[in-house]
Amino acid sequence: MGLTFIASKTAPTDADSGVLRFVHGEDSVVLDSTYDEYLFYFVNLHPSDDAAKVMWRSSTDGGSSYGVATTSTFIQTYHSEAGGNETFSYNTGYDAAQGTGDLYLSDGVGYDNDQSASGLFRLYAPASDTYIKNFMAEVQHVSAGDTCNISRSAGYVNTTDEVDAVKFFFYKSGVTANIDLGTIYMYGVS
Repeated sequence: MGLTFIASKTAPTDADSGVLRFVHGEDSVVLDSTYDEYLFYFVNLHPSDDAAKVMWRSSTDGGSSYGVATTSTFIQTYHSEAGGNETFSYNTGYDAAQGTGDLYLSDGVGYDNDQSASGLFRLYAPASDTYIKNFMAEVQHVSAGDTCNISRSAGYVNTTDEVDAVKFFFYKSGVTANIDLGTIYMYGVS
């Protein structure tokens, strides 16, 4: 497996309304049939609001609109900083069944200086005109309650159209929360 660096986006500089977008053809982003897999690394994403969740969406029209029907599942493990509260859970409230809204990559991330989210997101064959687009993600974060959390989600974008844009953002209480700091690196996998 070889990784080819494509682009990076850093908040707040590259954030548009607190959102980091990767759109094919913009800012050196390649999101087409060049690679069969695209890998996004999140490094210390820090929200502007306490307990904001890392979310994502995809687009098939160059980012003009987002919200392609997607099915996903979400599980998490966590352990408190003080010890105890070890938990493994399947969170049905964060699942999507052909949902066109925001898709969860983490639970609530804290906004203290010692709290952030890091992880990876994999998107497979986004240019396929035959198959749906599978994805997997794993995000580690420290919550507002000082617990170490690992969230895993997986599923598929239910379209045979080319997925040519993805966006990542924080979400809290029905609104997008800014990414105050942090970088997302995009790679092609060969």
